[in-house]
Amino acid sequence: GGYHRPVFVAKNTGGLSSLSRSQALHLFGSSPSATVVGADHVRRMIGCRNVLVSDMGGTSFDVSITTGWDTPMHREGSIGGHMFGVPAVDVRTIGAGGGSIARVDAGGALSVGPQSAGAAPGPACYGRGGTEPCVTDADLVLGLLDADNFLGGDMKLDRPAALAAMKRLGERLGTSVDDTARGIYRIVAEAMASATSSSESKPSMPSRMKSRTRWSFLPQPKLSAGRRQARSISPCPQSSNACANTCARRHRPTDKDVKNQGVS
Repeated sequence: GGYHRPVFVAKNTGGLSSLSRSQALHLFGSSPSATVVGADHVRRMIGCRNVLVSDMGGTSFDVSITTGWDTPMHREGSIGGHMFGVPAVDVRTIGAGGGSIARVDAGGALSVGPQSAGAAPGPACYGRGGTEPCVTDADLVLGLLDADNFLGGDMKLDRPAALAAMKRLGERLGTSVDDTARGIYRIVAEAMASATSSSESKPSMPSRMKSRTRWSFLPQPKLSAGRRQARSISPCPQSSNACANTCARRHRPTDKDVKNQGVS
């Protein structure tokens, strides 16, 4: 009995690795990266060129935008403020989740996150002992969530607890319960919109680097020396002159390229 097949783990480069060969650095952010690669696969199946992938959890909001025909990559990851140069799927993460706590900052203004109540105790409306006003509490007060049909009806939300949390915060701000909840909602919505816009405008890794890292876990076909050279120049349907680098992919060699490189 038991499982006797190989076990693989997702990598932040968008590929897979066996447990025996996995490295901790390649596992950082691997779950969001796998989500983007999966969405990219579906996008290719349906013939869609651009796709936005987002995930709002209890602590953070993850977003990635694919424009063109390649999974976005970058070399600007960081762990605890320390940069690392490993090529990884480009996913932008901000502290804006359902459990993000709203508070009054040092300047007396409303602020949300990055502190989070998590799943336990969670937002005040979870009824698990949490008292801090969170994004989920604001959504419930504004009527964006159904207290009696949360998680398909498997979990009931405590609206009076959410109202009480908003009231305590509102008293410190000098605002009503509804205005406090609306302020939390707007701050989080603007933060998510900013993260999405930043992902869209952020320059991606050069395509030649993507091609070396993105599918490195797949077996590569054996090519003759001449074909390897042509492949390194790039197999885009158009030449670099015709495409003008607008498709963000490598390009088919021009006649001049072939002549200079001695490719037959």
